[in-house]
Amino acid sequence: MLLACVCLVASIIGVWGRRNLLATARFTDRVAPLAQDPAFDAAVSNALTRQVNRALDLRKFLADALPDRARILAAPLAGAIEGYIHDRVVSFVESDRFSDLFEKAVRRAHEAAIRILKDESQVVQTSSNGTITLNFVPVIQAILTQLGIEAPGILGSDVKLPEVSPDTRVGQAIDRLETALDKDLPSDFGQITVYDDGRLEAAQQALRRFDQLLVALLVLTVAFTAGALVVSRRRRRTLLQLLFGAAVGVIVLRRVLFALGDELSAAPKVQVNRNAVRVIVDRFFDPLLSATEILLGGLLAIAVVAVLTGPYPWVVSMRRRVAGIARSIFHAVSDRATDDATVSWIAAHRDAVQIGAAALAMVVLWAVDLSWPGVLVVLGLLGVVVVAVQRIEAPPPPVTP
Repeated sequence: MLLACVCLVASIIGVWGRRNLLATARFTDRVAPLAQDPAFDAAVSNALTRQVNRALDLRKFLADALPDRARILAAPLAGAIEGYIHDRVVSFVESDRFSDLFEKAVRRAHEAAIRILKDESQVVQTSSNGTITLNFVPVIQAILTQLGIEAPGILGSDVKLPEVSPDTRVGQAIDRLETALDKDLPSDFGQITVYDDGRLEAAQQALRRFDQLLVALLVLTVAFTAGALVVSRRRRRTLLQLLFGAAVGVIVLRRVLFALGDELSAAPKVQVNRNAVRVIVDRFFDPLLSATEILLGGLLAIAVVAVLTGPYPWVVSMRRRVAGIARSIFHAVSDRATDDATVSWIAAHRDAVQIGAAALAMVVLWAVDLSWPGVLVVLGLLGVVVVAVQRIEAPPPPVTP
């Protein structure tokens, strides 16, 4: 039973990882909406502002442009211009153009990484130092173009920026900007490394083992569960124990995810970066947390059914009582009599029965995604029960001679 529960929890993590981290379409769907999140935009705006300032080198530009006696003003003037640039960067990051470029950059980087990990292609988009990167050079080029339009003096009147698209190789894009700006740019300019092929063989082996292990875990989960039930002499009790163990494992997994999310979010030293990491963590952890909620609900539902259909004396008594109540309500609606004991019990507990029916209806409306006709059906059934219970009257006492 313990092995079945462990394999179940491991399988949940494996399926989540494969669906959300290895599938490009789903990975892009998780990451691309970050471009509309204020916390993420703030961190990206700060990072892009630093990259744009590296490309412009305003302090050197002003020091060269100002007369000797005015060069003392280079630093404060550069600070003011950097503030202006930051505002322009924030405006661009909040635009649809940035969202489009960001989505394409994420998709291409993930596709390249997966192709290398699966050893499906020998030609991928990599930078000159052998890394796959999240390429922000097209974003920086678009920002510089906008700055050139709004403030031509920042770039210089003779600067003509090149065309750089998300399909342009990283090294080639940096070379074009270097030539246009007449500045030496670092090899990692505008890039976030997402894969280093120096560990290619180890990563490929890890992916193959992950695929094999996930299949094995799914098979073992079913096998161990079925085996425990087959060899057990009290299968209902064994089923309940399996359900309890699985629920404990899922709850532990949720607590680990909460703790891990807090730890990852607290790692950056700058608050704005912490906020961005929190948003990213939530984007990836929320599907897994939602899956654990659904699984816990399913485990609870199976456990309830297993208990309510069991041979336990209190359950048998409750089933008889509920069946009697249901028959009495049905007969009350159809103006037919039923056994006096049940009718007397309902009449004596009329308010409790009505409150219980209303509570059950509220649970169904809260837990089940119903259409409007479905909601009306639930409310209609509740009304029928309430009216029927109101119509039930205790039978007259027996007449004694």
